[in-house]
Amino acid sequence: MEGAAEKLDRYLRMFNDSLSTLKVLVEDPGLKKLVENVIDLAKRYYKDAEYYFEREEYDTGISCIAYAEGLLDSLKLMGYVDITWVRKRAPLPLVLVGGTFDIIHPGHVWFLQKASEYGRVVVVVARDVNVRRIKGREPVVPEKQRLEVVKGMKYVSDAVLGSVGEDFTEVVARIRPDYVVLGADQPFSERELEAALRKKGVRAKVVRLEERVEGEFYSTSSIIERIKKGS
Repeated sequence: MEGAAEKLDRYLRMFNDSLSTLKVLVEDPGLKKLVENVIDLAKRYYKDAEYYFEREEYDTGISCIAYAEGLLDSLKLMGYVDITWVRKRAPLPLVLVGGTFDIIHPGHVWFLQKASEYGRVVVVVARDVNVRRIKGREPVVPEKQRLEVVKGMKYVSDAVLGSVGEDFTEVVARIRPDYVVLGADQPFSERELEAALRKKGVRAKVVRLEERVEGEFYSTSSIIERIKKGS
């Protein structure tokens, strides 16, 4: 079900796209000036809606964007302007998750399944150099092969290699997801990550999965240890 945040985001996109089709049809200078003033007022309500989106006051934002649309509809009804409303069917939200995905195990499948409950899942696969830096070891499977395996997994719509370096927000800003889903042990602050993304113009909700699944081989490290003992 589409929530208030997703609805407002869709309305904002629709209004912005529709503005490119707006044409003023009157030629009388006085009347044209009045029409342009109403159009300017509608645009200001649109900006107010964006402001309330950033403050997460979604209901107030929806009221603002609805009023902006109503002003332009009134002008169209009176024959003063022409505008084509770009009505878009609400797509499934885009969900981003990240990880190493070195040796695929049931924990990975569970994580991706949970993420898919929020929408279409795009996976950012950690680069080899970042695995060495963060985990202090060589990845068992090279990055390009890990990428191909993840792309073929159920619940995954697409997968890409991450950025080289410590700034995770670079690749997130490029993909522009609606949600970023974190695992229970991923070292990010939800609030700080949301703030960093908003500075880059990304209005993504960061969600942490607090629960985790347990099992003998539900982590890459446990599988590596078992292989060592069996060799």
